[in-house]
Amino acid sequence: MGLLDQVEALRWVQEHIHNFGGDSKSVTIFGESAGGVSVSLLLHSPLSAGLFHHAIAESGTAAMEPIINSDPLSVAQMVATILGCNSNNTEQIADCVEKLTADDIVNVHKQNKMLRIGVTVDGHFLPKLLTESFQNHEMHKVPFMTGTNTDEGWLLANMMAPPGWVDGIDRDQVMPLLALCYPDPKDQWITELIADEYLGTSGDRIKNHAGVPVYLYEFQQTPSMLKKMRPSFVGSDHGDELMSPNGAGLVQWPQYGPEGDYLGIGLEQVPGQHLKRDRFTFMTKILPEKVRLVQEKIKHSEL
Repeated sequence: MGLLDQVEALRWVQEHIHNFGGDSKSVTIFGESAGGVSVSLLLHSPLSAGLFHHAIAESGTAAMEPIINSDPLSVAQMVATILGCNSNNTEQIADCVEKLTADDIVNVHKQNKMLRIGVTVDGHFLPKLLTESFQNHEMHKVPFMTGTNTDEGWLLANMMAPPGWVDGIDRDQVMPLLALCYPDPKDQWITELIADEYLGTSGDRIKNHAGVPVYLYEFQQTPSMLKKMRPSFVGSDHGDELMSPNGAGLVQWPQYGPEGDYLGIGLEQVPGQHLKRDRFTFMTKILPEKVRLVQEKIKHSEL
């Protein structure tokens, strides 16, 4: 993602923006998808302090679990093995990888699509796990706008799901897809819990605004030119909002707060509260609690 490069770019903007008629004290960073993840990460990095003053993240946030690599050593050893390096210790891995080209490393991912390298807690750009930062409201205090589209998953599902899935898909077909997210056989019971809930996506993990304005939206309008290319049950997919114009006469956007206020953006703008609350509650409270209880049961049975 070039996160350190992004920090350097923001420093350059601070130094030179006045030459282009800009205000170094009013810089807004904005990104969509992976760009939204970058915005979210910059909000938590001490290296970017004071380099921007407003932030917008569309359809992407660092709170998504796959973004952060919680076990970087295992991933490093896996990459080293694929590249033919000795993976017995980190020093040997570093010495070997430093001699390789960028293309060598990029090709590892091309050949192993499910390999998730992710962002690591390096003590430099990212000093601690984001779960800790979110819980303690340890982020840059700047006005923040974020949101999602109605059916973000269509693009991914259409690439990964079996043929004919739009006409219906059963549990046996779903489970292998869930296993891609939890490849360890010991985690199979987690996929069972998720399947139990959904065969019968959570919004961003935005908490209280921590003293600064936060605005949440859901984009709901399907571009007319794409409607015939999708099933009727798919609304607005990933990236659809990029083609939507803005104009005069917009509805007052409520500030995000304890009631979970957000703005639904379709042909009409409609304020709402608690965006996809049931899904959010399941992924952030019910599922973690069920996982904890099962882990305790396993631990006690081993004793």
